[in-house]
Amino acid sequence: MWFVQVILHIESNGHSISMGRTDQYLYPFMKKDINDGLINKEQVHELIGCFFIKVFSNNKLRSESTTRTQLGYPTYQNICLGGQTIDGKDATNSLTDIFLDMLAKIRLPEPNVYIRLYPGTTEEFLKKAIKVVKLGFGMPAFVNDQVIIPSLIRFGVTKEDAYNYSTIGCTEVQVPGKWSYRPNGKSKINLLKILQIAIDGGVDIPSGITVLKGLRPMEQCADINEIMDNYRKVLEYYTDLHVIADNMNEMAMNALVPDAFCSLLMQDCLGRGKAIKEGGVVYDIISGTLIGIANVGNALYAIKRVVFDKGLISFKELREALNSDFKCEKGEVIRQLLLNAAEKFGNDCDEVDNFVKVTSDYFVHRIPNYKTMLEGKGPIGCCYTSSTVTITANIPCDAVVGATSDGRKAGEPTADGISPSRGTIKNGPTAVLKSVGKLSTELFSGGQLLNMRVDPKTIESPEAEKKLGSLLRGFGDLKCWHVQFNMVSNETLRDAQNHPEIIRI
Repeated sequence: MWFVQVILHIESNGHSISMGRTDQYLYPFMKKDINDGLINKEQVHELIGCFFIKVFSNNKLRSESTTRTQLGYPTYQNICLGGQTIDGKDATNSLTDIFLDMLAKIRLPEPNVYIRLYPGTTEEFLKKAIKVVKLGFGMPAFVNDQVIIPSLIRFGVTKEDAYNYSTIGCTEVQVPGKWSYRPNGKSKINLLKILQIAIDGGVDIPSGITVLKGLRPMEQCADINEIMDNYRKVLEYYTDLHVIADNMNEMAMNALVPDAFCSLLMQDCLGRGKAIKEGGVVYDIISGTLIGIANVGNALYAIKRVVFDKGLISFKELREALNSDFKCEKGEVIRQLLLNAAEKFGNDCDEVDNFVKVTSDYFVHRIPNYKTMLEGKGPIGCCYTSSTVTITANIPCDAVVGATSDGRKAGEPTADGISPSRGTIKNGPTAVLKSVGKLSTELFSGGQLLNMRVDPKTIESPEAEKKLGSLLRGFGDLKCWHVQFNMVSNETLRDAQNHPEIIRI
């Protein structure tokens, strides 16, 4: 397994080359070796720990621009644990526990370790996972069988394969050994930039370029529905370009990276006599990343509430505040109104949550109509889907976006993934999950990224651990896709800023 992993990285300068459900396919070998007296569990622990270290040693140089969008230079090698077997039974075993034991002991940032949750996940296993989460290094993360399996089936994956899904990279999923080689497309859509063009009447003000004709600026719009319709039109225009850009990347990859060795390992490349990029694999579903979902919904809802509904400011005042980055005479007052006089996504407020749902639905319902370059060449699907796996792309992308009507200042990053905007969570973690669960999560089959921060002091007691377990059960029932926890206190973060050379998790 290790040699295959290394060769795949050498062949393609690989990214997100993931090991799949390691506790499932390695368990029979471990069990046999233990029964034959060839190894004991202590030695298995040591082997898994060494394997973690070897995986972490896989690395590569990246361009500076790539490091800005990818959180530096991790390779996003992923291991998926637990979940269900293909016949719906609990898949955890003694090797699953060993992986968690060594994750807690080694505490490296890679490989990314994910746990599949479903209603039958045992309390014992969940408690063990929570104890590892409490260590504060962000793993394991959790994904939800209750939404991912139906999502894959919706896109044409067989039930048996859907039950055998595994995580890859960040929060994307695939069927091991049967998926096209890039489940996450290379093109990303900056939603706040699109909103800015829409409220400016189809014009990109910084460049002076008219992107789309026939749109009225927000001051001339009759109601919020017209503004939202303008946003939809600009988004559709850029969705076309998004797919074109992705296809251009695909053509370059086809010419330069044939992936011959990887094709030997994938179904049904040998049977069809085709490489992966020629249509040899079983499934081909590609996702593109949306950046700024929460901010767009918040921004449009703020216009509705603060300008149209309450009349607290005029469009002229809003325009002046945005153009000046809230530095005009009433700028900060207006900014505070935008921040506080309209509810924000992540607090279980149906009205603003619906704005986020509707504006994201514009994309998630449209994008599957676009076909990949493998259409008609063998694979099932051959379509695009949606993702919110921004990683850190929201930081450089929104550095070029001016002030927006959610109260965000020019150049500030949007919320990452599907997470609420910074500083807007008022009603606790359950409300966050309820807001996220209202979205069309099954249509985001390219993966959703939800980061939640928990002060470690709040879960020190056994009773608090039970509450976190209940939160994760609720995460499953609410049909959220993914969640990972940052268990770091304000004091630790400040200490790390001041003394980076001595702070260790």
